[in-house]
Amino acid sequence: MGAARELDGTGSGVPLPHLRALIGAEVRALTPAGAVEGTLLSCTRSSAWIVAGDVDHLVALQHLRAITRR
Repeated sequence: MGAARELDGTGSGVPLPHLRALIGAEVRALTPAGAVEGTLLSCTRSSAWIVAGDVDHLVALQHLRAITRR
């Protein structure tokens, strides 16, 4: 599965249906601050929750540039 790119002009980042299809999968997410790798546990219209070991990452969808299955 390829990366979902940021939607032009909407500021909404990765499309929510694409993100929901990855719940429970090991992912690599690209953000302005760098890459985040871990398990996508949950997502809402505004954020994605990715866990790597004991570290939780809550990424605002507007900052999620791309996400791929690892």
